[in-house]
Amino acid sequence: MQLSDDVSMSEAGGRFMIIGRAIDQLLPGDTGGLVHSRPGLDVSIVGNPHSDIGAALTAILGQTLAHHPQVLSYLDDPSDLSPRRISDLLSGSEWSRHQVYRELFVPLGARHQLSMVVKPFTTRGGGDGWAVNRSLLDFSDTELEIAARIQPVLSVLHRADELGVILPPSPVVEHKVRNEKRLTARESDILVLVSHGFTAVQIGNIRRISPRTVRKHLQNIYNKLDCHDRLMAVRRAQDAGLLPANDRSHRFA
Repeated sequence: MQLSDDVSMSEAGGRFMIIGRAIDQLLPGDTGGLVHSRPGLDVSIVGNPHSDIGAALTAILGQTLAHHPQVLSYLDDPSDLSPRRISDLLSGSEWSRHQVYRELFVPLGARHQLSMVVKPFTTRGGGDGWAVNRSLLDFSDTELEIAARIQPVLSVLHRADELGVILPPSPVVEHKVRNEKRLTARESDILVLVSHGFTAVQIGNIRRISPRTVRKHLQNIYNKLDCHDRLMAVRRAQDAGLLPANDRSHRFA
C-alpha cells in the first residue's frame, strides 16, 4: 500500500484524507471513507476522498448501521474480520429489498460496497471500518484480495492514531535522562511503540521504515538497557523513567 510519508505529519482529519485517497487509488469508488461509530449510534465519516455525503445521510447511516448486512455479518462471527462485499452476503434481489439499501444507498446513489474493518463492531454498538461504495460495477475478486492485503496496515495506522503515537518522532523523555541512557530520539520513539504492543512489522508500517531497521533499533535499545527482550526493555525503561507515565499501564497484545 502506497501511503504518503505525510500521513504521520498531518492533523487527524488530514491524515484520514491521505489514507482515503490512497485507498481510492487502489480501490476506486464513488463515495467512501472511514465510518466511525460509538455506542448510542453516534456515527461520523472522515477520509472521504469524494464529496461529503452531508449531515442528513450521515444521520440515516447512524439509524441504519445496526441493520447493515456487513455489520451483522461481523457480529455473527467476530473472529472473521476479513474484507467483504455486500454481494458476498446477499443476492441482488435481497439487497434491493433491504431496508439499508432503500433508506441509505438509494439516496446515496450507490449499489455496491466493500468494507474493511479496523476496529471490531460490538453488540453494544461502536466499531470502525473503511467503506468504498460504487453505483455501477461491483468489486472484483482481485479487488477483494487487495483489500485483504491493505487491511492490516489500515488497522495498525488506526490503532496508532487512537493511541496518539502516529505522530512523527519527538522527544518523549527528559533530555537529560535520555542522554544518560544514550537513547536516540528514534530509539525512544520505538520504545514507546513497543510499550503499546506493536510488532516490528507494525512499527515499520507506522514509521515508514523496514522491519529490519526496527529490529536494529531494538537491538541497540536492548544493549543500552542491558536486556534481551521487549518486555524487559519496557520494564527497565519504565523503572528508569524513560517512558511517559501514561505508558506504564499498557500491556503487550
